[in-house]
Amino acid sequence: MTDNRDHPDKLGERLRRARGAAGLTQDQAATAIGVARTTLVAIEKGERRLKMAELVGLAELYRVSSASLLQAERADLEMRPQFRRANHPGLSDEAVSGAITLLERLATATVELDRLLGHTPNHDAPPPVRLDARRVYEQADDAALLVRSRLRVGMAPIPHLARLLESELGFHIFTRSLGAWQISGVYGYTPQSGPCVVLNAAHPPSRRQFTLGHELGHFMSTRDVVDIEGGGCEDSAVAERFANAFSASLLMPAPALRGRVAEITDQSGKFTVAAIFFMAEEFAVSREAMCRRLEGLGLVRVGTWDKVRHRASEIPANKLLFEETPFTRHGRLGLSAARAYDRELLSEGQLAELLVLDRVEVRELLDAYLGDIDEEL
Repeated sequence: MTDNRDHPDKLGERLRRARGAAGLTQDQAATAIGVARTTLVAIEKGERRLKMAELVGLAELYRVSSASLLQAERADLEMRPQFRRANHPGLSDEAVSGAITLLERLATATVELDRLLGHTPNHDAPPPVRLDARRVYEQADDAALLVRSRLRVGMAPIPHLARLLESELGFHIFTRSLGAWQISGVYGYTPQSGPCVVLNAAHPPSRRQFTLGHELGHFMSTRDVVDIEGGGCEDSAVAERFANAFSASLLMPAPALRGRVAEITDQSGKFTVAAIFFMAEEFAVSREAMCRRLEGLGLVRVGTWDKVRHRASEIPANKLLFEETPFTRHGRLGLSAARAYDRELLSEGQLAELLVLDRVEVRELLDAYLGDIDEEL
């Protein structure tokens, strides 16, 4: 990736050309942004770094976008080695390629918006686990405890996992259509963007929650390694087992479930199907995921889910638990995009291209994020 703010000489040359195209002298430009002419000369020569406020001022003066000055070379990121998917026979190469391309474009958008806004990304994350096939489930439990400690959630449910991963571990998380039901999510990592995950918008929110935990498991283990489930590679199989076990342990920690089952049983004298479904909502996972986790922990009989799955449609779920909003769809990238628009660094059209959205979707995003962005508290 080429970061143009790391090359003041290139930026200075583009500023000089833009000033010339606008028909302005160095004195006029310097006066407009409140600096001495000698300072502007130094900026155009690449001898003095440009401040963000100065960039915005010069862009307005020259009638060009700040993005056009900073984005002479796009921050195109290659993430194909980090793509992870289940090996489904009916999954086309086109669907896989489209999902990967979307991930790469959104990861690129995060880097370019950070650069435009002068943000320093937070990539402070725990080191990855070196997987041992003989201890993979134990390692998954240990890693889940480490992440819970890092997120400061104790043994409590994590209904807003995506927000915590974005704020505490520097993740970028998106919910988009991936073109194929079989693709649950796409994960990628580069040093520039940090970890990025695209979740399948066609899937129920509870399933997306488990998928996010699964992809976090890959981040905590095979962070930079090719891994396609069912591809015949033993290491890949180990990585998938780790990721699935990690997600279950993270979202449904054994101590919390044991305590909850004991509490419910003590209060009512029995543990029922309704109790399982209640716990699924409490821990923000699907009913099947909760039931199978309880089976794995020996808290209910193996095969319980097969016996009760027909009851899932009879007992309605709490739809408010996973309320969909623009914030859940776009994450912190949406906030960065709104700030860039608010500062007139990018237009609606430029945002649509950068974020792979149509104009209506961009307007919905801006309306959601800009409503309170500058409200004084």
